[in-house]
Amino acid sequence: NGTVGTNPAGSTATITSVGNGWYRCTVTRTTDVGQTSTGINIGLADADNSPTYLGNGTSGALVWGAQAELGAFATAYIPTVASTVTRSADITTILLAAMSGLYNSAAGTLVVDVIPQLSNSGNQFIGSFSDGSSTNRASIFKSTAGIGGFRVTSGGTAANPTAPANALTGNVTHKVALALTTGTGNVMPAVNGTLGTAATLSTMPTGISVIRLGVNEAASADWLNGHIRRIRYFNTRLSDAQLQTVTT
Repeated sequence: NGTVGTNPAGSTATITSVGNGWYRCTVTRTTDVGQTSTGINIGLADADNSPTYLGNGTSGALVWGAQAELGAFATAYIPTVASTVTRSADITTILLAAMSGLYNSAAGTLVVDVIPQLSNSGNQFIGSFSDGSSTNRASIFKSTAGIGGFRVTSGGTAANPTAPANALTGNVTHKVALALTTGTGNVMPAVNGTLGTAATLSTMPTGISVIRLGVNEAASADWLNGHIRRIRYFNTRLSDAQLQTVTT
């Protein structure tokens, strides 16, 4: 029914409905110290924490896309054939030309629900609107200091707000937002319901043509190590009170 039962010590698990009676199930376990081999079993049970099931002759389960991987969390499905493979980073690129009428060049707000990991101490970009470079952009990232990072640049001139001091801790969902339009104090960040310190933008970034998720504006570095649960774009500059609401 989409509910995780009892987990033994050292294990975490998730189950997510993907429709039509199918569920995506994950188990992450820390290998015991001194353990020389690890087995993975998939079986049926008729009660929580009851590993013995005799069956009834008719019921069963269909399993598809099973995979084992080394890491602190489950990633997307990695197709393999006859050998192990190295997983490439997930990068989402959305061309604004395909979203006619959505983008507002005069004002906007980007809100992202993100679960970062802490294995990489460098900058990890979460989401950005840009011209494909850092010359014109509005970007959100996890900074090297482990807090939210925000960069707004118009024609090479920066108007970077200061993030609140909230730490973007690992394996926890955080809600981060960046709102901007021209005028004094109209570039405002927010993290988990707390506002940062605003910056002033004289002119909006021009030539904005692409949304990138999980990588820097040029899609060349600073990949996100983590998950993006949801992204929302408002084609208006949300008020400070609204920013606090949508990130709480």
